[in-house]
Amino acid sequence: MTKSRARVLAIVAGALAALTALVAVPYLLLRDVSFSWDPTPPGVVVAERVSPDSQLVATVTADGSVGGYIFTLRTAGHGEVIASRRISVTLGPHEPIVGVVWAPSSSRAIVTIDHDFGDNIVRVALGKPSTYRGRS
Repeated sequence: MTKSRARVLAIVAGALAALTALVAVPYLLLRDVSFSWDPTPPGVVVAERVSPDSQLVATVTADGSVGGYIFTLRTAGHGEVIASRRISVTLGPHEPIVGVVWAPSSSRAIVTIDHDFGDNIVRVALGKPSTYRGRS
């Protein structure tokens, strides 16, 4: 066997060893890591905020599926539902962090859901229906 052939075989063997390590090490280190979170039980309030004018309450409750939520706007006094929307997010490397903020005019509430360390935060707005008049 010539020196050049031995060198080529050594390079190929080294490349295969490096490729094996590149595949095996993450697998061995991360084999117990899973993006499967147990869903929050249905009906559990995960975020809630009263509007700046204190007329409405925006609530996000779990719907029992992984990444599934119900976003509702209710009257503060009687709890009458005036708007509702289902939200679904994909699984990420951590359990979703859910928050609610209101527009300064109290015209709409915005839900933010972080499921991947701040990248691709899901934002969903729910506004007052045009038929809603509120308190006079």
